[in-house]
Amino acid sequence: MGEVKESKVSIVSTKAPQDSYVVRGAKIQCDCGSKLSVLNLPIDHGSYVGGQPLITVRDSRNMNIGTFGICSKTQKPCKPAVHRWLNGNVRKKIFDINTMNMEATVLEQSSYGVCSCNSGFVTFASSGQLPIKKYGWKTFKDRTVFESKRRPETLIGRYPDLGSNDVDKETLLGGHGMEEDENVDPDYFKSHPYFKYQEKEDEDTLFKEFQTMVNDFSWADSGMKNVMKKMVDHFRYNNGADFYDDVLTARVKNHEQTLMYKGQIEKILKYELRKAKGNLDKLSIAEINEYLQKKANYPDYGFENVFTGLFIAIHAMWGNNVILKSYKVKGDYHYKGILRFEFFDHFGLGGEDMSNTRRYAGILIPDLAGMRAWFTLQHYTKFEGRFKPFVNYEIVEYEFEGYLDDEQYDYIEEELNTIREEKRKQGGRNNK
Repeated sequence: MGEVKESKVSIVSTKAPQDSYVVRGAKIQCDCGSKLSVLNLPIDHGSYVGGQPLITVRDSRNMNIGTFGICSKTQKPCKPAVHRWLNGNVRKKIFDINTMNMEATVLEQSSYGVCSCNSGFVTFASSGQLPIKKYGWKTFKDRTVFESKRRPETLIGRYPDLGSNDVDKETLLGGHGMEEDENVDPDYFKSHPYFKYQEKEDEDTLFKEFQTMVNDFSWADSGMKNVMKKMVDHFRYNNGADFYDDVLTARVKNHEQTLMYKGQIEKILKYELRKAKGNLDKLSIAEINEYLQKKANYPDYGFENVFTGLFIAIHAMWGNNVILKSYKVKGDYHYKGILRFEFFDHFGLGGEDMSNTRRYAGILIPDLAGMRAWFTLQHYTKFEGRFKPFVNYEIVEYEFEGYLDDEQYDYIEEELNTIREEKRKQGGRNNK
């Protein structure tokens, strides 16, 4: 068979008549709103005008329409709700992958929508069509746009749950402060009364308890159950070497927590790219990092993932790098590339874990023989530090694309101003 090539269907001329077809990036306005918004289309329908994705009458979901600022009827932030675009062009229909039907296209001059919240009348201030540039894509070198403060090379040995061979028999059975240097976060070890059983058990018995527990924590996902066996074996035989697994990475990539974090990265990055007019060399990396340190939440696979394997394998990410790869910009309006996330976490237990009184799905962590076995293998001096915690990596990539006239993230400037003001006040307090 011959090579299958991607096809972009252009159904109309770029020289549109009086009624222009609406495409992604069109400016929209509400007669109740205080500012213009931009019509977005995260996934296009494969039909274009002048290389830009066409909009159908069904492309009016909340995810496609940004805020119109302050609503004049409520004096509160606008939360638009447009059921569909009305008065579409039924003579030019395209296939809409969201409805799986042929849907009418939308025209700048005659199509409109009505907000069901406060009966706002929503019209198009522009079709979104952009002039065709005579020059092509300008390519930039890969750029690291974010690095977390926690770095993978500084994890092992610096934190109590990443130490090993540091709990003697008296501590294991009695419980008190674990050994630590001046750079280690304080961690108090409260001994569980049933450690008296683990203290007497040999290596094989402890690993059986450990493996049984991780099986129980991953029964809902057969793929992750196999990953957990690999992680236990890695803990036993690989002397603290780094760990990577394709199945674990795939689960991380597609998880809603990871996608939410990706969305936070994209917001500030698209805003800063707009300020830099698409020039990656002029990007404010410091501002991106400061914003994310204050506003972003690393992926946390908590309570709802207790039995999928992610809770026991990762629970919460310790840090990550974000790299913008294969980035290129066309003229002064369209950019795209690849966002690469390099996540890292540790696989180890500390005294704080064994003193945890929070229950997960009714389970108290220190009550589990497998948890006590894990802690004993890692920390008890009887095993001479042979079983070391390790850093696991998950490296995922997503397509990244946007338009330099996209105004939907303008509100970020207000958040940045708040961060700057807080930093200024903090600096003033420190100087007193």
